[in-house]
Amino acid sequence: RDCFELELRRMEIDLDAIKRRANEWASGRIGEFRAVQLQEGDNPCQAMFSTSSEGEVFEDLARQSQEKWLSGAEEGLTHHRTSFAVLDISDLLNEDGLLSKLAAKGYSVRAPD
Repeated sequence: RDCFELELRRMEIDLDAIKRRANEWASGRIGEFRAVQLQEGDNPCQAMFSTSSEGEVFEDLARQSQEKWLSGAEEGLTHHRTSFAVLDISDLLNEDGLLSKLAAKGYSVRAPD
């Protein structure tokens, strides 16, 4: 319940910022997108899972999910002229996100112009 309530509160508080970020992203203004700050804080949803008796399972699933995405991305890049993938925006822009992991494997990753 705390998890759901927090997400609703964040959406209410951050609604204008979320809209600004969406518009900046859609317009290709990545610097401006990054500059729009969203509400930060502890994430009770993640804490609920990671501190439960199944915390290790939760972390293992997250790691497996990343490994599968990377494997699928490499498969697509290696065997197809055109590929399409979907990622959370944080994985596109975070220094330790999945695109950064592709770059670490030697792929050329270029930010949108």
